[in-house]
Amino acid sequence: MATRSTIAYKTARGVTAIYCHWDGYPEGVGRTLHENYQAAYLIGKLVAHGDVSSLGPEIGKQHSFDTRDGEDTWTTFYSRDRGEDTPCKEFETIAEWMDHYDWSDYYYLWNGKEWLVSRYKNTDDNGYPIFDRVEDVLAQPAEI
Repeated sequence: MATRSTIAYKTARGVTAIYCHWDGYPEGVGRTLHENYQAAYLIGKLVAHGDVSSLGPEIGKQHSFDTRDGEDTWTTFYSRDRGEDTPCKEFETIAEWMDHYDWSDYYYLWNGKEWLVSRYKNTDDNGYPIFDRVEDVLAQPAEI
């Protein structure tokens, strides 16, 4: 079963985001983002391709959506690799972004320095989403 997530970065106009279907938990998408997507130009390039089926440590090249041509390190995009129209989306606020993807399990946000993550409906007493540093979440012992 899929663990859905959304990947976004802050811009001067708000937030630019995409959907990611598989492995959205911190040990999956979170680790891949933290270890492989730390440069703004690379994050912009990733998100510019639109929605993702599975995030790999490399953006890679166009490949078969179903067989992946043996390239298990490449990211598989709905647009580039399956021909669907699934562009990135722009939002004015973080709240608008999160509301749009309210069915996601995890929300990943590049704040210009580091990756942050919020789990679905994880809010403070005032209803504001709680974000943690991905680095800190990955450093925590695994839950049993």
